[in-house]
Amino acid sequence: MQAGDKRMRVGVLRIKGRTEHITPGLRTTDVASLEIKEEDGMYFLFRLDSNGRCVADTCHLSLEEAVAQATWEYEIEEPWESLE
Repeated sequence: MQAGDKRMRVGVLRIKGRTEHITPGLRTTDVASLEIKEEDGMYFLFRLDSNGRCVADTCHLSLEEAVAQATWEYEIEEPWESLE
């Protein structure tokens, strides 16, 4: 995964349970994959359910920060896939 990519996705093997995201009306424990999208120099980490619907998101200053947050919260299925 490189900073030049605009969107990347990876599967989630396990939620580590280190944090909890609260989104009214959605189960944020049903995270099947993660997506990082770069917009205007910011990196958004989206948590997607098994239907591809976003159940929670966070904003990060760098790609490295977004990836670090993803691996802190989840055991992921490497490698990240470029979607662009």
